[in-house]
Amino acid sequence: MGRWVISKAALVIFTQDEYRQSLMGPQATRGHVIPASWIDEQNILTDAEAEDIWTRKLAAADSRLKILFVGRLIPDKGVTVLLKALRQLSASDAPITLSILGEGDLKGECTTVSSELTGLTSVRVLGTMPYGAPLFALIREYDALVVPTISDEQPRIVFDAYSQGVPVLASDTAGLRSCVRNGETGMLTPSNDVSALLALLQYASKHRSELKQLGLQSLKYAREMTHQEMHRQRVVLLKDMLDKHTRRKWAST
Repeated sequence: MGRWVISKAALVIFTQDEYRQSLMGPQATRGHVIPASWIDEQNILTDAEAEDIWTRKLAAADSRLKILFVGRLIPDKGVTVLLKALRQLSASDAPITLSILGEGDLKGECTTVSSELTGLTSVRVLGTMPYGAPLFALIREYDALVVPTISDEQPRIVFDAYSQGVPVLASDTAGLRSCVRNGETGMLTPSNDVSALLALLQYASKHRSELKQLGLQSLKYAREMTHQEMHRQRVVLLKDMLDKHTRRKWAST
């Protein structure tokens, strides 16, 4: 039914290319991809602010990699995979701190792992926080946002991280490929693969200065993908569609 409706539509906009390809097939070139973003320009750090924050983070006495997970604590979000990776990293005392922000069925498991890992590898369960300035202030204190999602959805938190100059360590899924530029705004790793995620976190812990460069580059992408810009792009497409419709109507009279 979805494909039939789309085939009849004069204008089709998707949030990721995978949806466009799977739903439109040979007609995919008719579709448009505009990722969904909710960040406001006023919440995006300036380059100078981000540079100062990164200088402070890299100069801190605690040099452990600090990563943040934000989302529902359910299997589809890759929480189980993430916890398994942290457990394995703790065996070698990898200098990594994971903070978890969210609620869900796996909160108990997160709390258990948090109590187990007390060495250089540690996990903190932070509870929840409303969307807004306090969340942005929290995000900017981390070296990276970790998004181990195993479904094809496109988490909005990715753009929130970009707005604070924080890169994303994410699963190589269809949804995330549409908003995480591998080697530019973050790093991608095979989905639902504990060993691959573990290797990515180990690499990131040894290359925090590289994360800084990715974070600074992500600010540029954030400025291109504000909530206002998303709607502006949609308005342009709608206007173009209506103009073409009007010209055809007048040409046929």
